Amino acid sequence: MRRPGRGLIAGVAVLAVPALASATLASPVETPPGTIVFVSNLSPAATAEGRRIGESRVHSFSIDGETRLDVTGAAGYGSDQGVALSPDGRTIAFLRTRRGSDGAELWLADADGRNARRLLSPEPLESFTFSDSEPYFQGPAWSPRGDVVALDVVSTASCLPGYTKCASWYTRLVPVDGRATRITGGLNASWSPAGQVLVRAGLFSLEEPEEWILAVDNADGSEAWQTDDSRPWKRRDSCWSGGSWSFDGARIILVETDCDGTTRRLHVVDAQTGERLSVLRGCCASWAPSGQRLAYVAFDKGGNEITIANADGRRPRRIAHGSLPGWSPTGSRLAYLRRAGARDELVIARSDGRRPRVVAQGSRNGVQIGAWSPDGSRFAFTRRTGDRTEITVTRGDGTAPRIVARQPRRAVVLDRWAPDNRRLVYWDAREGTAAHLRVVDTETARIRMLYRSLEGAYAFSVGWRTGTGALLVVEAVGGLYPEELWTVRADGSGLRRLTRNRRGELDPAWSPDGSRIAFWRDDPRAGKKPEDLCVYVMRSNGSAVRKVVGGAQGRYASDPDWSPDGGSLAVVRWLASGHQDIWVVGLDGRRARRVTRTGHGFAPAWTPDGKAIAFSDDGAPTLVSPVGNRQRRLLAERDANQCSGFAWSPDGRRVAAFCGIPGGLVLATADGAEFRSIDRWADRAPSWSPDGEWLVYQAPSGLRIVDAAGDTPTEIDLRGATASQPDWSPR
Repeated sequence: MRRPGRGLIAGVAVLAVPALASATLASPVETPPGTIVFVSNLSPAATAEGRRIGESRVHSFSIDGETRLDVTGAAGYGSDQGVALSPDGRTIAFLRTRRGSDGAELWLADADGRNARRLLSPEPLESFTFSDSEPYFQGPAWSPRGDVVALDVVSTASCLPGYTKCASWYTRLVPVDGRATRITGGLNASWSPAGQVLVRAGLFSLEEPEEWILAVDNADGSEAWQTDDSRPWKRRDSCWSGGSWSFDGARIILVETDCDGTTRRLHVVDAQTGERLSVLRGCCASWAPSGQRLAYVAFDKGGNEITIANADGRRPRRIAHGSLPGWSPTGSRLAYLRRAGARDELVIARSDGRRPRVVAQGSRNGVQIGAWSPDGSRFAFTRRTGDRTEITVTRGDGTAPRIVARQPRRAVVLDRWAPDNRRLVYWDAREGTAAHLRVVDTETARIRMLYRSLEGAYAFSVGWRTGTGALLVVEAVGGLYPEELWTVRADGSGLRRLTRNRRGELDPAWSPDGSRIAFWRDDPRAGKKPEDLCVYVMRSNGSAVRKVVGGAQGRYASDPDWSPDGGSLAVVRWLASGHQDIWVVGLDGRRARRVTRTGHGFAPAWTPDGKAIAFSDDGAPTLVSPVGNRQRRLLAERDANQCSGFAWSPDGRRVAAFCGIPGGLVLATADGAEFRSIDRWADRAPSWSPDGEWLVYQAPSGLRIVDAAGDTPTEIDLRGATASQPDWSPR
């Protein structure tokens, strides 16, 4: 925003601008005045005390909804993630990353958060890896006896200096009693019931994913077997995942995929020798609890088929067109979805596939496969009917269905049964809002709220704490949130969200009296293309939003900037031809007049005296009168080009801009006589403080302020969010 003042465009005193004192960031001696409006994907959850984007912590909720315990997230630490509950439900393993550090450490704690202790720190050039969205890396994995934790590790210790595509990938087996760790090849450790571990490894190269190795190692780190040239069934052009052990530990199902993730085949392998017993063209395999059968979805030209086979994968028998087979805990029943014309049917059959019973019918994708109670005596599922979702519970054989919860206009996802086989935990959320974790008593249909997540956070449960009836939940503050308008003071305090429509507002600009803010946004017309690109004005608190100018293609409007008297806006109008020029328009959308006719104008900025508008003419910094009758270059071509985001000092004596040449933030006298580069790392959009002593601008890491002398810039702490297009209030 360019603000009114007494200065003139030319004939000002020479301005000396010293170079930056240091490349490091510092804190200003005093807080500059005014409030900054900016565009950000800042998650509302990150504004809660002590929270930052990308950080997670663990909570414990009693099943009666009465008690909440913060298990991790102690002061001084940044994030606890990759949380794994031990087999006995008494201990958690997790990766802890301190704020300001890129390296995670392996920690253990009691499930209630007590006795937290660091178990292992990475060696030099090592890092402990985890991703909740990347299948290559998993969090800590407990051995069946709970005495060893397997951990994915990446190391560059064996790489030549400067060679960025080199890395070693392996698994550390870490005893919880502090004994020396052991290393085994590969990642994604999958433990057998007897304590052997399956790992997989490869080049992990996006260009040439090959040389995948599958190996089974013993708990002491010694090798049982691995795939090599003696096992020609392992294709070199395939990626491998899975590692599903049968319940008796005698066999493993490995999933062969194209390296883009498309499943090719299922391999049933002898766990002791590595001998391939059979290969199945399909996906989604699951073992019966007895270990004597497996169910999977076979690929067929006529559609996917639910198939049951012997434990070695032989003698397959197809029982229905369908998907998502799931065994009951006792192994006596099999549930699956099948297609019936334009509808879906939920079916429960005997373990051999015979005597199928249709439990529910619904529209395509309207019925979701459910969850068995721990003892297999009950089965729960969801069905969408009209604008509501219902949770239904049946007996284990699919009889006696009863609706226990109805959630209007909300999506419902079943989470897990409580150990008492009676209460059921589920998530519900309306699109675009925070999720709620609820528990329903399936006998009384009474519902309790366990947890209400912060808006912009996501959460998932880990498991039940043994003997407490408490559920562990990991809550993470998300970083992918729709861009909205926010305000903040220069010291990072007073963070406030102005807009809540999730449409993506851009280029906010304060009015000269600070009472209103102009901006533009992409506003889809009933979800159809093309969008309406319109300029809006609202009060400074985000209320009373109204359209000023703009519309569909051929009438687009963007980049608003206030005239010094607050009576009109300079905007960019986009024509159907694709050309764009600067226009001046009244706040009621009337009295529009075209100021430029170059076809390449954008980023208008009024001079404080209202006698001219700076703009970018296809990157050339240019001045034009508000009536369009005079136009000249603002900064000499030898000094600056590819410029945008102009900002006049309140007295009109200086102009700041973002320029591709020479690069970054530049500062000059209004007549262009003095010119200096301030911060080469700046990335668009400078704006002056009300007293003319400071500049705020967009940097790669967020918002940055620097004093008018160009001394050491300072970051504004925005809780890890991205930020852009700042504008400082006039007072």
